[in-house]
Amino acid sequence: MKNHPPAERCAPSASALATAAVATVVAACTVLIAPPALAQEGPQAIATQAGAGNRAHIAQINAGAEVSALIVQNGANNLVGDPVIQTGGILQTDSDVQVAEVRQTGKANQAALSQLGGWRALFYLEQGGNDNLSTVRQDSAGYSVTRVAQRGERNRVDGDSIGSGAHGFDAVQSGADNRIAVVDRYSGYGGPYIDQNGASNLVRDYAANAFYAYVDIAQLGERNQVASSHEASFSTSALVSQVGADNLVTLTSAAVVSDGFITQVGDRNVATTGQHGADHRFNLTQAGNGNRGNIVQR
Repeated sequence: MKNHPPAERCAPSASALATAAVATVVAACTVLIAPPALAQEGPQAIATQAGAGNRAHIAQINAGAEVSALIVQNGANNLVGDPVIQTGGILQTDSDVQVAEVRQTGKANQAALSQLGGWRALFYLEQGGNDNLSTVRQDSAGYSVTRVAQRGERNRVDGDSIGSGAHGFDAVQSGADNRIAVVDRYSGYGGPYIDQNGASNLVRDYAANAFYAYVDIAQLGERNQVASSHEASFSTSALVSQVGADNLVTLTSAAVVSDGFITQVGDRNVATTGQHGADHRFNLTQAGNGNRGNIVQR
């Protein structure tokens, strides 16, 4: 993943952005990068479970200005809420600061989180083992951040955000057959930073109606795929790096201003891009054998 300084990494490069608009985006990004602090005041809930078949649920509903929750589970078939129907194993609503953390070790772990409203919503997830599944929903916050770390095989993360001023999603996965899906709608500024190390990894990213939408993905391994679509936004940016064989990238954007960068190193790589709007830039670099690239700008 490209290691930008905070302002460079987050500000759109398009010359069409006005000075005031750039300042707004950079300010939002600085907030996201700053290390968030756990709630020091207000309700705090902690649940620790060891063994098999654990279940945990914490609800903090309009419980104070600052709330925090922590669930730790060690064992097999652990469950924090129900990711399938997206009921919050941790549910936090209408507090100015909402902080939640889930740590799970073992196999077949599942976690679900919902954070609604408030000024600042922060979620941290760490899972170690196989067949992990997590869903995260963060809506209508001043700004929201999700940070995910998973180790193992057949891991899946689904993130969804609607109507946040700024939304960040950072994920690191190591292992095989990993899946990440991120949906971001009606945010002023937002997008995912994702690192995957292993085989048969997949990232799906969708953003719509944002002032500035971005995606930054690095994949190392074979048979990796990235599919990213940005629609009805003012400015979009995409950065994808893949190292390995049989990689596939598909990027599409519909925005006034958009730029994109794809780097693929290996054999039988395929990259397809489509940009629709007024001001486009794209750079595709492929190194290896049997590569195919297609860039369409309208």
